Amino acid sequence: METRFDSMETRFDSMETRFDSMETRFDSMESRFDSTETKFESLGDKVEAGSNTLHTDLENGLRGVERKIDVLNKNILELQADQRYVDSRLEKIESKPS
Repeated sequence: METRFDSMETRFDSMETRFDSMETRFDSMESRFDSTETKFESLGDKVEAGSNTLHTDLENGLRGVERKIDVLNKNILELQADQRYVDSRLEKIESKPS
């Protein structure tokens, strides 16, 4: 009977060792998951920062385009005014008797 108890004790010791091994593996997995989560959070921060930079660059670029369109519009209006002046002068010259 003592031999049976020794055998059972050996089995329990073996099971305890296996459980300890599993616990170590789970701890290792938890550590890996934490590391992965940290990496994803860092990546998310980088993506967000890049998105903010892209948004700022796009906004600045559009403002530059807006200014250029404004200058172009002003130049076109000046050309139209000059063209009207030239047309009116030409009309006066052509209407004078020779």
